Amino acid sequence: MNFPMRTVNGHPLPENPESEKNARKAGSVLFLPLALVLFSFLFPAERGSFAGELQRARDMEKRGELDQAARLADVALKLAMAGGDPNEVLSAVLLIHDLLRAENKSEEALENLYQALEMARMRGLHKMQGVILGRIGEFFFDQGELGEALSHYNRGLEALRGNQWLEEEVQVLNGRAMTLALQGSWEPAMVDLSAALDYFDRNMIENPILLSVTHNYFGLILNRFNDPESARAHFEKALRIAEQCGDDDLLARYTNNLAGTYKNEGKHEEAERLFRQALEIGERAGSKKQLFVAHLYLGDLAAATGRFASCYSHYDSASGLNETLGNRQAQAILLLKRGRALLSEDRLEEARRDMESAQAIAEGIGNRDALDPIYKSLADLYGRMGEEKKALAVHEKLRRLKETIFDPKISTAIQKIQAKYEKGILAKTMEHQRSTWFKLLIGLGGLAFLALLAAVVFWLNRIRLKRRTAGWMQRKEAQIRQQKRQIEILQDKIEEYFGEKSQAKYKGSTLSEKDSQFYLKCLDDLMANAELYLDNDLTLGKLAGQMKIHPKTLSRLINEKTGNNFNEYVNRFRMAEAKRLLEDGSKAVMSILEISFDSGFNSKSTFNTLFKKEFGCSPSEYRRCHAVEVDPP
Repeated sequence: MNFPMRTVNGHPLPENPESEKNARKAGSVLFLPLALVLFSFLFPAERGSFAGELQRARDMEKRGELDQAARLADVALKLAMAGGDPNEVLSAVLLIHDLLRAENKSEEALENLYQALEMARMRGLHKMQGVILGRIGEFFFDQGELGEALSHYNRGLEALRGNQWLEEEVQVLNGRAMTLALQGSWEPAMVDLSAALDYFDRNMIENPILLSVTHNYFGLILNRFNDPESARAHFEKALRIAEQCGDDDLLARYTNNLAGTYKNEGKHEEAERLFRQALEIGERAGSKKQLFVAHLYLGDLAAATGRFASCYSHYDSASGLNETLGNRQAQAILLLKRGRALLSEDRLEEARRDMESAQAIAEGIGNRDALDPIYKSLADLYGRMGEEKKALAVHEKLRRLKETIFDPKISTAIQKIQAKYEKGILAKTMEHQRSTWFKLLIGLGGLAFLALLAAVVFWLNRIRLKRRTAGWMQRKEAQIRQQKRQIEILQDKIEEYFGEKSQAKYKGSTLSEKDSQFYLKCLDDLMANAELYLDNDLTLGKLAGQMKIHPKTLSRLINEKTGNNFNEYVNRFRMAEAKRLLEDGSKAVMSILEISFDSGFNSKSTFNTLFKKEFGCSPSEYRRCHAVEVDPP
């Protein structure tokens, strides 16, 4: 299936008596092809390899080589568009989105999703809509816009539910649960995650990786709400699944998250052991992101225990890793943490340099989660340095941050993108609906016209059939009257010939030669003048009754004088009549079936068999070779 789409990441996306049956058949033959043509017009048929490029791009992403990953993802998208598979297009679009997010190109990432959502809506691809709406919800979640995030998660679930796309539904449920948890809606968040796990418990989904991710979300929420023991239980389940699957990247991530629960409880030794274990796994997996996380938190642990040399060493390692990751948000967090460590050593100027750099980065990307601790730390720093005006200015920024989004420029840009595509999608959806209704009306009108045309053809055939039937009935009535007159004349001749003897004398007896010749002449006269052979129901008994002779005597007479049995004798006349009709060009409108009946036959197959035996060809072939036009009188 091929489908058009405007652009994604700058690329245009591909876009069922016999004559009456014949009358009905004639109408169908005319109706069905036209209906098929109309159907193909209204619903046109929708028109290489991709998996390798996509996997290479994902591997590059794990190693932090974002530029190379973006190039490969772009190639994968082109291949997906050429193949026309919506699932492949969706995979490529989501990977490009992830790469744009990793490069902090938020506006491009959001526009990429809205363009894909526009195409999915116009084509009625509900699964694609649900997944993309979930990703848009994730985007707004990361921006701190929990209301917008929840709205998109809800719309995503609405598109996915009832269609048995359970894995995609679980992914959106996980995201909505985190959003609800951060809004303080603890019970609804747990309901979502419990519903997600219920799919696995009932064996409705067999995806261990997704199961581990769901346990990880459970752990993150529980850890955020100060239930480290329950959080650890879920992280450990996630770890066991990741280990069984052999996914070192997930194993490193879950190990970091598990270590975080010990860190939050102040169990530094256990936390450090797990972070170092995460380092080993991350090195084995080649996951720079998880290596960055482990070094970042090992630096925190070292700073908390006064091992500043080790602290700066880990922060430097994290900084080196982030240079290849290119994550500005992570860089801001790293600078803040190092600034705090420097502040603990009263190295105020160095702390100021790092914190102000962190502030500039966070304000540049409009990240509220990073700005809150940065402003608090800067206020403390400026207070210790005696710079009260700067401290007050930072407090004012902190107040404004809690009231609304800090950077209106970034927020407005995102809001403009959202408004642009939401309004555009609404307008195009309405236009598409109008177009669909218009096509439907055209289709219904076309079908009504075709039905009317078929009905007209059918009734015209019925009228022609009735006229032909009426003519046939008139001929038959005239034929019957003629037969009755001839039979009466014959019976008078028989009565005159035999007198008082009648025919009873010959019941079951042998006719004299004189009587045989008389009856044979009477028989020939009946056939020639009364045309009794045209009677489709003519039998030996019926003919014998009309000739006032016993059937057995008549049968013996026919056998002895003509050398044929009764059927062969009668069919000889019938074949002559059929031959005459076939040669008559004025009878060309009569079908072979009609000719067979008009010749006295009861069965078309019997007629065809006898005719081919007599003349060596079928009636149709005989007509083509011998038909002669006859001028009307």
